[in-house]
Amino acid sequence: MRERDVRYLDLAEEELIKAFEIQPLIQGVHLTLGNIRLTKGDNEGALSYYTIALGIYPLEKEALLNRATLENLGRSSEALDDFKRFLAIPGYELSEARPYAEARIRILSP
Repeated sequence: MRERDVRYLDLAEEELIKAFEIQPLIQGVHLTLGNIRLTKGDNEGALSYYTIALGIYPLEKEALLNRATLENLGRSSEALDDFKRFLAIPGYELSEARPYAEARIRILSP
């Protein structure tokens, strides 16, 4: 990632944290902060924000799918649960997300 891109992510993160401090229950702020952390390679930080997002809105499909970061942290059973929950929620789906989640479930299932 280019230095300029990292700086833009840092600035965006700073502004979102300000919004979070003003109103911690704004839907989408935590998801976006998780996405920024994931992009920056901070899996633990991303996991934390996705977990908060799901606490506010348990049907947030993107947070469930992205929280599969758990798999990268050696928490594959939790990632498996998130993939299953993702597939069980009707409605909007990210492009190619269903086949990806189904494939990960096959791989992660005991």
